[in-house]
Amino acid sequence: MNKPYIRTMIVEIYTSEEWKSISAVVKGEYDLLEKDAVLLRTIEGKDWNDCMRQHHELMGWEPYKPWIE
Repeated sequence: MNKPYIRTMIVEIYTSEEWKSISAVVKGEYDLLEKDAVLLRTIEGKDWNDCMRQHHELMGWEPYKPWIE
């Protein structure tokens, strides 16, 4: 018996020293990053909110406040 396919989202987190910034982008959907952007980590989750929740936890930030649809 085959397991059901569960679609997940992959978000890449980049950091830029020049711009003192952190960017979160869906893997493969964005290519306009800062010239010095370096991949910090890749996060896999069930959706954007889940990925951002994980990212905030890993960064030691306050809990993520999800988008309300």
